[in-house]
Amino acid sequence: MEQIKRQLCDNFEENKRKKFITKSDCNVTQIEDLANELLYDIFEYLNSYNIYQSFFRLNHRFRSLLVESFLPLEIHIPLISSSSFDSYNQDMIMPNKQRIHSIKILNSFMYDDEVLSLLNKISLRTLILENIESNRLRNLLNQLTSLSYLSSLSIITVDQVPCKNYIYREVFHLPSLRYCRLSLGNHYSLYLSTSPVNEQSSIEHLIIDYEIKDSELNNFLSCVPQLRRFSLKLSKDYGSTSTNIPCYVLNNLIHLSLKFSYNITFALLEYIFINHFPFIEILCISGNLTSIDANKWRQLISMHLLKLRIFDVMFEIVLYNDNQKAEYEEQVKLFQSSFWIERQWFFHSRLDQKLHSNRRILFTINPYRRKNYELHSEVTAENENQIIFKSVDLVQIQNEMAINQCMDYFPNTTQLTLSDGFSISTYRSIESGLNRILPLQQIKTLVIQCHHFSFLKMIKLLSYIPNLDTLTFQTMPLFKENKVSIEQNEEFQSLCKTNCVTTVTFRQICILDKVQILIILFPHLQHLVMNIQMKDMELILRFLLNKNNHDLVLLSFKPASGVYFAHLNHLIKSGALSSDHRRLHAYKELCLWCVSKFEDLANELIYEIFEYLDYYHSYQEFFDLKYRFRSLFTQSTVPFKINIDFISQSNFNSFNQDIIIPYRQRIHSLRLSNYFIFDSNPFVLSDKKFLQTLVIENLEPLDLPCILHQLKLLSNLSSLTFTTIDFVINRNYIYQLIFQLPLLRYCKLSLGGGSDINILPITTDEYSSIELFIIICSTTSLFISTFITWIRLYTTEFT
Repeated sequence: MEQIKRQLCDNFEENKRKKFITKSDCNVTQIEDLANELLYDIFEYLNSYNIYQSFFRLNHRFRSLLVESFLPLEIHIPLISSSSFDSYNQDMIMPNKQRIHSIKILNSFMYDDEVLSLLNKISLRTLILENIESNRLRNLLNQLTSLSYLSSLSIITVDQVPCKNYIYREVFHLPSLRYCRLSLGNHYSLYLSTSPVNEQSSIEHLIIDYEIKDSELNNFLSCVPQLRRFSLKLSKDYGSTSTNIPCYVLNNLIHLSLKFSYNITFALLEYIFINHFPFIEILCISGNLTSIDANKWRQLISMHLLKLRIFDVMFEIVLYNDNQKAEYEEQVKLFQSSFWIERQWFFHSRLDQKLHSNRRILFTINPYRRKNYELHSEVTAENENQIIFKSVDLVQIQNEMAINQCMDYFPNTTQLTLSDGFSISTYRSIESGLNRILPLQQIKTLVIQCHHFSFLKMIKLLSYIPNLDTLTFQTMPLFKENKVSIEQNEEFQSLCKTNCVTTVTFRQICILDKVQILIILFPHLQHLVMNIQMKDMELILRFLLNKNNHDLVLLSFKPASGVYFAHLNHLIKSGALSSDHRRLHAYKELCLWCVSKFEDLANELIYEIFEYLDYYHSYQEFFDLKYRFRSLFTQSTVPFKINIDFISQSNFNSFNQDIIIPYRQRIHSLRLSNYFIFDSNPFVLSDKKFLQTLVIENLEPLDLPCILHQLKLLSNLSSLTFTTIDFVINRNYIYQLIFQLPLLRYCKLSLGGGSDINILPITTDEYSSIELFIIICSTTSLFISTFITWIRLYTTEFT
């Protein structure tokens, strides 16, 4: 007898030990358990749409952190479908519009009335608008006048703006604007008129990413007297420039970045610096000069630019004869004099091997400021020792020899460009050489300008760049006889499963076979830019638009004339292509924005999909997708079938709060597998009066009385299943209650095995209504004759 008791005791302890281990596993720290302060710190590293995607649907607590916070909100609208934006707008933007301090829009198709109405936010501080059509700017600018707190504005158009005067008038009059970037295309505007004296702009940092004629510069500068940082592209006006007009001097300007693409004379630059920018401290210049003269530059700096402390230049000059070459070499030596060395301004000259053998580039060397770096194949004194360029973000490499000769390292590079100098005859791998000079795992953007870079060679390179997001390449040597072999290539198949590329630009004329390869290779593709012939448009679009590729949002054909746009409209009107895509043609580019997504399916079809999922999985996937899906749950009369498996406590709390408690009258079936839920939250069954099926697994015997007591109030219960994790000795009260349930037809009990079961006779006025009774236990522990006396069984199973 003692031995039996000891065995029971050991068994009991073992069960408790298993339970403790399981609980320990379940309580591993998850992101849901982090403090709110730490979560807000995490949010600082993500844009608002990524936060919304990752956390809004996680549970009720995270939704509250996003919606009920008083912190300023930065809205980021990336390349997403219209239905995804509708959800984002409904869930995040509209309920929090008073908190919005920043808006960034990247999608050309988002500039409709609904989206533009978002800009009418009194508290808006920062506004970034990219890929906007010029014909939508006037309506936009009219709304900006009400933004009294707007301090930062960026506008980048997809096409050229013919007349920019009205833009200057509206933008320069914004009262709180401090930072402004305008990229409006290189279409020369009308002469800029001077603003009224009392209406001068408050802008302190201005970036003009298009060309301004030198004849317009004076009037332009008079509108922005508070400038401290100025970046512009200068264009030579070949008409006569009047020198009688008083020049406007920017007294506060300390940082000037000047670029020019056409040959500019030193005399013009000297005139501009002396008369407009005499107080600059930082000067960055790049462009084509007609000639260079070290003594003139030295005189200009020493006599007129007295505060200059950083001189960062890159001059390009074409030498047409030997005399000019000899003069150039002499001037390069003069840039090595003590005047330049004392100021730590070091110059280097190289041959521009990209274009002409008579083109030279003279530039300053400063590894601590340069953001872009071109790597050429030449041995110089400067690259004999390693230099670490921490500031460089983009590296452009001329050829394989440049990689082999490079001694420097670029630890923070995220953009890589391989120029057209890479040879088709080079079969040796370049990945190890690249990894020696920059970390390939950090590269987000890759541009392959080489026309001879083989497709399989590119695949091998991409396998070393796991975090690549954007890829641009020129050609894809692909023929019908090796298309199958490429798909069967092991590196191709491996890359298909591991890459995360979302944007691909393919510049060569693309046919259907190549499109199919790209779709297979990049399964997460969101934006595809390609060059096609008009005769292939229908076949390619049929394949892409009918393909089960839920991530693809935007298609761009570039270049594409207006004839392409007319042909596309004809295909849609004729019924050859679906009309579920918005179309846009701007500046030789034809774009299609996909609007047909899962969210656009009919309610009836979505309910059919729900039939294949239990309600917790449906809740996880759809409840927070958008308001419409939430309504499908909350406003429907369809019965709920609730299945709660091993989920975290926080997830259960959200599910309980959103579904179980508010809609308990609709629950007809309930299955609970996670017995830890009962430890901290006694589960209420009695209020689920329409419950017909109940399955509770992994129960502790101590929880049974509470559960059984509530069963008496479930008048519609017809199916019952109990499974305990420990052995239940006294079972009489269980049978007593179960057999009295009036509509019970099916019952399954698994209460643990053992031989010390004491079943007493039970008296009842009525037989049980159970028709199928399953008891999982050892037959030695069950007195069958006792059951027969008070159960009228149609089917009985003993295991």
